[in-house]
Amino acid sequence: MKVLFVCVLVVSFHNLQSQSLTWHEGVLVLSNNEILRGKFAIEQLHDIVLYQDDIVSEVFPAHKVRSLYFYDQKEDINRRFVSVKQNDTPRPWHQIYEIVVAGEVTVMRRKKASEKHLSNASSFTYYIQYQDSLIPFGKFAKQVYPMLSTNMGSCLEEYIRKNRLRTYQIASSIQIIEFYNRSSRSTQVQARR
Repeated sequence: MKVLFVCVLVVSFHNLQSQSLTWHEGVLVLSNNEILRGKFAIEQLHDIVLYQDDIVSEVFPAHKVRSLYFYDQKEDINRRFVSVKQNDTPRPWHQIYEIVVAGEVTVMRRKKASEKHLSNASSFTYYIQYQDSLIPFGKFAKQVYPMLSTNMGSCLEEYIRKNRLRTYQIASSIQIIEFYNRSSRSTQVQARR
């Protein structure tokens, strides 16, 4: 068993070295709240973060990572990644997700294994984090939208109708979630006053 593990580890490391990694300057927050600044490469398919600074190089598995922030010059956006514990199996594990929309309802994504070098929207699998559940995006219309609609009432339905949005389309669903998050934040601010 140990020999098999070592062989898999050697093959995985070789595959990782043969890939061209993209490095970014940023900030890594570890699960123990330690903060590291330096260069990072995310290998989402293996759920690891590679770290370099002037002195040391390290590899952090997802369970040792809390979050990672960096500016992506090529895409001209700030990116944020988080490690999420998967509890839906007998043996829980962590996976690294990129946050697309943050709020009461969070939209996250993971790069598809078959799309190693592309970075368009279809190269990712999207998820919704709502009420401590991680839900595949395909279940938005049936599982998440009814709860959002119940919370907001006719206001959300009017927004969808006015903007001709479809709950089964990813782009439309993201707009609905952004509207919901903005509305829930403004309601919370008004309640505090």
